[in-house]
Formats: sequence, structure tokens, C-alpha cells
Amino acid sequence: MKTSQIFTGVVVFVIVILLALFLNNRISNTSQDSDARFSFNDIGLRTNTNKLLIPFEEILGGGPSKDGIPSLSGDEVNFVPADEITSVPEDSLGVLITTDDESRFYPYTILVWHEIVNDTIEGVDIAVTFCPLCGSAVTYRTEVDGKKTEFGVSGKLWQSNLLMYDKETESLWSQIEGRAVVGDRIGEVLELYPMQLVTFADAKANDSELVVLSEETGYTRQYGFYPYGDYEDREELIFPVNNLDTALPAKTLMHASVINGESVAFGRDTLLEAKEAILETRNNGVITAIVDENHLITITDQSGETYSGYVTMWFSWANHNDGEVWVGE
Repeated sequence: MKTSQIFTGVVVFVIVILLALFLNNRISNTSQDSDARFSFNDIGLRTNTNKLLIPFEEILGGGPSKDGIPSLSGDEVNFVPADEITSVPEDSLGVLITTDDESRFYPYTILVWHEIVNDTIEGVDIAVTFCPLCGSAVTYRTEVDGKKTEFGVSGKLWQSNLLMYDKETESLWSQIEGRAVVGDRIGEVLELYPMQLVTFADAKANDSELVVLSEETGYTRQYGFYPYGDYEDREELIFPVNNLDTALPAKTLMHASVINGESVAFGRDTLLEAKEAILETRNNGVITAIVDENHLITITDQSGETYSGYVTMWFSWANHNDGEVWVGE
């Protein structure tokens, strides 16, 4: 073999080796850079944590990994007539969604095990959400900018509240605020969808054609058993919050709403007893809450316009909101 051919072969070999090393280094660095953006890989969560609206150190692990508490969607969401239900106690609370044509009841006995139900009612995509740590039941429209969004349980918490993740970008959304706070979709906000928190008995009294979320979810869970023990009866929290307002007992349930950007809240038990409450707000004048015979609560402003509401414990509402509060005379 000629010397020139040997030399050319060596040069080519060296170039190939150097190119391979260069590309390997590029891939390695890209992998490291990419991994640096995904701080929650250890629980299977691909959230871009370089984009934040909240302090990173305030995001805590709740225990389960991503989908360790499985949300429900698709074929996992089925309904049965209320008169066929024997496993839900009459006094058990749940989320009631009522439209012109139907009423659906999502019992806490199921929500406590899944926390999010992705559903569609009369063509509207919604997420029925519940965070046991905050007692927060909130329902949202899940179409954002014309795009349907499906949610799961991330395993992460912020201010003792569920951080949901969207299935497309795995951005994290504050359950009580309905706002993306970590990830590529930060700043996007969900719209409240009308709901009521009522007992199973009141839900049935409200509509004789009521249907109830079925326990046939495809998961083996002890529906009807409350896994958090006496948590709701104790003042202590499991996870820390920035500000613990002691104006009311921490776990007092509040019926809350947002009126033109202004937050308002009514002590729920007191309101149910009083049947009516009038609250003078800073920016929206008089807001009225009225309770009907089936314990459904309607919030209206001075013009008679109604507003969607949600329910949460006092400590959680006070930690996320600065608005007017009614707790009785």
C-alpha cells in the first residue's frame, strides 16, 4: 500500500474519531442542559422548571410521584342513576354540576382518591378538582385559547395545595388559582365553571334525574374510606404555608368567588344557616349570597349578574387571596 494512501487513511480515521468525540460532547452537553431544565425527573415529571412564577423552594413533594394519585378521564369516567347508588352516604359531600339538561354528582368518596376528573358536559370540557389538604373543590373550563387541556396529579404541592400538570407540556398549575405557575405555559389561566358543593341527599333533591360518578373507574381503591384520618378536625397542617391567617380556624370552609378580579369569601356553614349574606366590596359594590332550599348557593352583584363559586378552607383562601370576607353578623 502506498504511503500516501496510509497517510490519507490515518487522517480520515482521526477526523472520524474527532468528529465522533465532538458530536458525543455536543449530545452530552445538550443532555445536561436539557436535564437542568427538568428538576422533577426523579418523580417522572417533565416540567420546565426554568420558567417560574413562584419560588422554586416553595414547591414541595406531597409523597406520591407523578400520577401516583391517578386523575380520571375518558373511559374511566362513567355515570349511573342516583337511585342505583348505595355506597355513598346521604350526608356525604360532593361536587354538583347542573346544566339545562342534566345534573352530575362527583362524590368526595371518589374525588379524594383521584383529585381530578377530566370530563365533558354538553360539549364543554371541564376539570372537576379536589385537594383534600385544602378542602378545595374547584371546577374549571379546560379549553384555553381554543385548545383542550387535560390534567393529571403531579405529586407536587405549593402552599399545601395541589399542583396539577397539563398532559401536553407538563406545566404545573395551582389548583386553587387555576393558573399555570411553573413550566412552558406559565401565566395561562383557567376559567371557573359553575359548581356547587352539596350533600348527596341535597343533590338528589335538586334533580330527580341526577347521575353519579361511578366507582367503576378501572382502579382498585377503597372508595368510601377517608385516607387522611382526622386531618379535617385538627388545626395543624401537614405542609407549611407562607401566611397562616388566624382570623378564623384554619380549616373553616369558605364559599368563594371572583368578581371582576376581586376575591370574596363567605363562611360556608354560617351562610347555610343564615340563608343570605350581604358583603360590601371595595370595587364591586354590594355582593349578595343566597341559599335555596337544597342548599345551593348563588352569588350575585348589584346588577343581578351571577358568578361561579368554589369551596376551600380558610387558611388556603387567605394565603392566596386578599379580598372581602363575610362570616356572619
